[in-house]
Amino acid sequence: VEVSFESLALHKAFRDANGLLYLMHIFHLNLASPIPSDKAVATVVYDILRNVLGSIEENKKIICNILEDSEVIAAFFHPNMDIPGFMSWYTANERRGKREEIEGR
Repeated sequence: VEVSFESLALHKAFRDANGLLYLMHIFHLNLASPIPSDKAVATVVYDILRNVLGSIEENKKIICNILEDSEVIAAFFHPNMDIPGFMSWYTANERRGKREEIEGR
């Protein structure tokens, strides 16, 4: 059975089962890895969180609640920031503390 993220984005059960929190965890786990293929997975997961799941207002609210930081939220959903730009911005050393806080949720 094949299920698309587009169809998951619309289902309340996905949100209620903490699917967004789980994907955010996968994003951070792969982002922290030194393995290039893991970083590629983080990039794909970010794209799904932002552009597919985050396109549904209820999902976007939950993602914002997980992130809890207005600067990170603004960058995460900024319409003019491309995926490599966000990944570079978010992984900068000066945001390490914020990342660790978010990872700990």
